[in-house]
Amino acid sequence: MTPSLTLFFIVEPPQYQYYACFLAASIRSHLDPEITLVGYCPAQKIDRLDPAVVTALDRMRCEIRPMQTEGMFDPPYPHGNKLVACLQPRETDWGGFLDSDILVVAGHDIRRLFAPDHVTCTVATSIGWAPDWLWDTVYDACGMPVPEDRVYLSRKPRDPVPPYFNSGIVIFPEGYRSANGQSFAETWMEVAQTVDAVDSLAPFCRPYLDQITLPVAMKRAGLGWNELAQKDHFILGGRMRHSAVPIDEMGITTVHYRNWGLLQTADLTDRAQDELERQVGVRRVRELADEARPPAATLDFAPDRSICAPPILEHEVTLVPWSVQEPGETRRAAGLLAADGRFLPSGHCWRNHAAPLTMAPDRPKTAPQDRLAGRWLYGGMFDPHFGRFLTETTSRLWAADGQKALAGLVFLPAQEARNERRLYRHQLPILAALGLSHLPVRVPQTPVTIEELVIPDPAFGTADMIAGRPDYRDWMARSLGAIEPAVDGPRDLYVSRSALPEIERRTLIETRIDALMQEGGYTVYHPETQSFAEQVATYKAARRIVALDGAALHLAAMAVAPDTEVAIIARGPSSNIDDYITQFRAFAGIDPLRIDAPRGHFHPAGRRVVDADTHAVLDMAHIGLNLAASGFIPSALGWEASFEDQIEAEQRDLERRMKTKLDWHTT
Repeated sequence: MTPSLTLFFIVEPPQYQYYACFLAASIRSHLDPEITLVGYCPAQKIDRLDPAVVTALDRMRCEIRPMQTEGMFDPPYPHGNKLVACLQPRETDWGGFLDSDILVVAGHDIRRLFAPDHVTCTVATSIGWAPDWLWDTVYDACGMPVPEDRVYLSRKPRDPVPPYFNSGIVIFPEGYRSANGQSFAETWMEVAQTVDAVDSLAPFCRPYLDQITLPVAMKRAGLGWNELAQKDHFILGGRMRHSAVPIDEMGITTVHYRNWGLLQTADLTDRAQDELERQVGVRRVRELADEARPPAATLDFAPDRSICAPPILEHEVTLVPWSVQEPGETRRAAGLLAADGRFLPSGHCWRNHAAPLTMAPDRPKTAPQDRLAGRWLYGGMFDPHFGRFLTETTSRLWAADGQKALAGLVFLPAQEARNERRLYRHQLPILAALGLSHLPVRVPQTPVTIEELVIPDPAFGTADMIAGRPDYRDWMARSLGAIEPAVDGPRDLYVSRSALPEIERRTLIETRIDALMQEGGYTVYHPETQSFAEQVATYKAARRIVALDGAALHLAAMAVAPDTEVAIIARGPSSNIDDYITQFRAFAGIDPLRIDAPRGHFHPAGRRVVDADTHAVLDMAHIGLNLAASGFIPSALGWEASFEDQIEAEQRDLERRMKTKLDWHTT
């Protein structure tokens, strides 16, 4: 008779409830349909489950059961919820716990993983956090000797260690009872609570208690371990971060992705959404919600038309910086709520006029504890990245000039941060240079009520908003007008990216471009080494500017004199050169020379091409000929040389540091 099996996992708001749906869909897509599925939710949170999650799991024949987690560990231990789930009664011969952030990616007979009187699990990838005395103390607390058995960690197999397993997948016989009559789950919980009470182990019990105690519980219960092959529990991250997932080559059946970003890096999000659609008819869980999702708003944006209507003034507004959001959602659940709880579309954040970056957040369940008195100006999304700060964060600040007695500027955060000031402190000099130093800045991480909020229209952005509206262009010209050109500033300026961190450069042999431009009479300029005001002064003094396309050009376009000559070299494969050219035309009346120079790019092998992972190689001869023909440099001598040896050396260095092979893609 075929043994029966329940696969179970945690269904917990806010995030893991959605992961659980993708896991359930992958199980139903690839494994025996007779397997019982159960999702456990902490009892105190079950009324907070998204109704769409309840619907999705019901359609996949997955029962949601409450479990009592409060009081099981002191202090509370969310990772311990899996131990509580294992304790719950089930009616099948075998039980298999799976972390919610797991996907089954290929069909297989999971019952082949059963081994009588054994627990099936995977050897852990590493244990670098553990002190040498860990196992002596753990086993001593349980009155047991450290076993002589040793295992080799899956990603750091240099030295054998006492048995240590990843608890993301744990399959065990439900009916087994130890010599004292305990189930395996009861033994695991008893051992965990015992070890958790040892003071010297406290620094290591959060979050590793479940994995520390898993081998101890097996030993105490009289169970052996059945090692799960890496292909049946393939863990993303670490040195696998830049590697494609070799599903077919290794015969991988199950992937443990740990966070949605790693799943995206591994090009598996489409697979997850395909399987959800196959099981419940939608690619996003929240599409199953009873109320239809309102269509995305569009922004009335005209670069040649001034904003006629005055900014909106709202009273007792709640700013919600973060809200429940399904993994893979392209828009951020954040924004402004009116005093009566209505979502205010005027609080949407924009990068282009066709669709907002934000969607309506859920209303906070409790009143915000923070309150901002007085009248504040809403600035939209605060993004500390230099380019996005200029194009998005400053897009509403044009309206500050027309407001009296403002108490400050308030924004939505683009990033989570424990210390709010750390998010914006480096941008304070920019706001000071724009004449706004007298206004306090707030970028709240939790909901806040604002007594009066001025909400201007955004008047700058990227793509079809890059030209800005007259209101913004005039305000920026006035603001930067107080900064004089650098008296001794170079007239011929090459804006280099070679000193930026590697993750931002993404172009090979940039130092050779620096050298050739210097030979052509240019000062190699690294704008990130100067203050915002100094950068403005430098651009104002220049009469010829050459640059690879990059965020520094946003400020250059705002600052240069109308008679400045500008050449922009496209890096590719997905550069923003069109944005920069449009911005120079709109802000300075300059039509830059465009040089499309990419020969191709390197990219991690076997992966979908993502711009952020590419490293471009430019056609140096083409750049030199275009610059010389247009009078930017005296001749193209030196640009036609072969740079293949340096390119090859930099490619090998990248492969070594990224720990992955790079493929070549011709442009």
